[in-house]
Amino acid sequence: MRGLLAALVAASVLILMGGAAAAHANYVKSNPASDARLTKPPAEVRVTFSETPAARGSDVAVLDVHGNRFDNHDVTLVSDEPNTLRVSLGVMGDGGYIVSWTTVSAVDGHETNGAFAFAINAPLPAIKDIGPSAPSPTALEIAGRALSYAGMALLTGLAFFTMFIRVPATDGEARRERRLVIIGGAGLVAGGALLILNQGADIPGRLLLLLALRVVAGVAAVAALAVPSRLLPADARREATAFFGLAAGLTATLVSHAAASGDLRYLALDYLHVIA
Repeated sequence: MRGLLAALVAASVLILMGGAAAAHANYVKSNPASDARLTKPPAEVRVTFSETPAARGSDVAVLDVHGNRFDNHDVTLVSDEPNTLRVSLGVMGDGGYIVSWTTVSAVDGHETNGAFAFAINAPLPAIKDIGPSAPSPTALEIAGRALSYAGMALLTGLAFFTMFIRVPATDGEARRERRLVIIGGAGLVAGGALLILNQGADIPGRLLLLLALRVVAGVAAVAALAVPSRLLPADARREATAFFGLAAGLTATLVSHAAASGDLRYLALDYLHVIA
């Protein structure tokens, strides 16, 4: 099992290298460009973001200064241009237009909003461009994150404490250890479940998978307590507890803001911060 712990750390590095992505899908460029002055109406609007937006929950709306919508409500991901949404346009006359976009990150499910303007044979709209902004976290998200991190810290810290500092020497200490494992595992299960509920039906598939793995890690940590000691000795069970705590920590790093840099050093530091 100690070999498995070492393998997890090594696998973490490899997974992090392939899992780098921005924590929010922010505006990078568009066609028409922000503040573009055109001489004829475009057939579509394309907006490219810093990472792939989720197909569900993301939107691009093209409106005039009176709030009338001129797109065809057919927002799709562009297959030949990474991280790009497109929407086709109806008949447009001369005037100023606002492109209002909303993205849901395919990495962590966070929503970001923004807007920019363009004009056709007319001055730009007298509306200031709106920079990217993200809504405040909900109570469910705050609770889910708090329970998740508490569960990770408890499982990992308890396992390493009992493996390297003090092995439970009495029945009372052993019972206390089991209770703490149950509390830590329950934290992962409840935290992951709350974060899934917070995202609702529009949760990105990648995020759903990682949060589901976090829940599984919590269930597995508690289930290991029910395995007879002749099949899973106490030392091996503690190593398994550490493994599940480290695995849960990895799911947190893969949806963290550290991933926005795409720099392996920041990702590794974030992972160490989570499990420390």
